[in-house]
Amino acid sequence: MNISKSEVARRLGKQLSAVSRSLTADDSNPTIVTLLEMLDAMGVRVILTVEPRVSDDDPLLNVRIQGRKRLTSA
Repeated sequence: MNISKSEVARRLGKQLSAVSRSLTADDSNPTIVTLLEMLDAMGVRVILTVEPRVSDDDPLLNVRIQGRKRLTSA
């Protein structure tokens, strides 16, 4: 899957600058809903599993990405 930021913006009905800022700005702090909307626009399926941590050393969030997908800059 190769999809441009401008295509993501078009699918979301947002300005390209807003999408770019969400993905690249140092002070960007998008909500979970915004991230899920972007992933949906990119054709990505999100599977969320909630389970108890085995110990306090277990990370709160464990992200696994299947297949390397790249968001193009154009």
